[in-house]
Amino acid sequence: MPRRLASRSAPTHRSTSHHPTSTSSSLPPYQPPSCHHSASHRLTDIPSSRAAIASAALLKRHLQDVSRNLAHSADDLQARLRERRAKLAQIRRRREERETERTGEEEDLEEHVEKLEGQVRDLTEKSESAMRGVVDTQAAVEDEAQVLKDLEAEFSNRRPGEDPDAPPTETPLSVYKSLVSAKQASYTALTPHERYALNNEYATFKKLWHLGLVGEDGPPLPDASRWFDSRGRPVLSAAEGERGLESDEEDDIEVAREVVSLICPLTQSVMKEPWSNRRCKHTFEREAIQHHLRVSGEAQCPQTGCSQIFNFRDFKDDFFLDQTMLRRIERANEADRHRDDYDDSRFYDDEEDENLISDTSGLPAAKDEEDEPLPRGARSVSRVPKRERMSMGRN
Repeated sequence: MPRRLASRSAPTHRSTSHHPTSTSSSLPPYQPPSCHHSASHRLTDIPSSRAAIASAALLKRHLQDVSRNLAHSADDLQARLRERRAKLAQIRRRREERETERTGEEEDLEEHVEKLEGQVRDLTEKSESAMRGVVDTQAAVEDEAQVLKDLEAEFSNRRPGEDPDAPPTETPLSVYKSLVSAKQASYTALTPHERYALNNEYATFKKLWHLGLVGEDGPPLPDASRWFDSRGRPVLSAAEGERGLESDEEDDIEVAREVVSLICPLTQSVMKEPWSNRRCKHTFEREAIQHHLRVSGEAQCPQTGCSQIFNFRDFKDDFFLDQTMLRRIERANEADRHRDDYDDSRFYDDEEDENLISDTSGLPAAKDEEDEPLPRGARSVSRVPKRERMSMGRN
């Protein structure tokens, strides 16, 4: 009995001896982590990532939309206030001509204008501050893109030393923080004139604000060097629009109006998509200037007397959609529509005036059988003068 047990257990003992357990196997030699190398390779993928490029482009479009809306809002606010002021001045002038007392309409309009002035001033200051915030954000986005490019170049060009396991002296994070700090310090050192007045989006905001303030026939916008005072604060007041007319007493300046042409030098037609050059500031119809440069590749500015050289390859960098000029074109088209409507109303007014023709008895004048009208001098007209009727209609 014991021998059988011993014989049965023997094979089992031999089998276990031929199959060693995993715990007794030797481990591979230790290797230190090499994350810094993989991090540098992963870093090269950041600027070329499609998601990163799409996000940056989307953010830029959002910022452009915000800047355009802010500029148009500033224009609309000032234009609305200017219209109310003009209406109040018209009522006052008519009252002085008639030598009458102030009416309730004039008093209500004065109160409305005074309240509107405060609201417009407050909203304009907030819009201008928001516009500077947009410019700051745009600069931060551009600096961020440049930092990533510099970071990629910094680590992609590094070669490992003799000891591949030795970590680099600087990590990507430390270099990134250093580059970002340098960019921020450089931007903060700029003056408000350099930071904002030379920015295209802020200049558009300023131009549209001024256009709404003084109108098409007002004085030109002062030079960009006067958009901020000596303490760096933005100048936003009605007095700024009047500075365009200031000059030394020795200078005899008779014309202080800004002459702006809405005609494209290439098409000789009113522009629909005005694109201006950032250097010479001349404006053209987009399709026309693109076709002109596509054919020639490189050409001189089509504007007479300008020596600026344009290149089709740099079109997106050198040209931009001129929101100020686009606003002027929209207002010119609107004025033309109002003029056509006014001409039509005058035609119908003339027909109404003919119906008001009457004889001395106050009854409508009878026409002869051939329906030929009598000369105007022979008729007596019983109607309110047209100018007074229009004034009464506006009241």
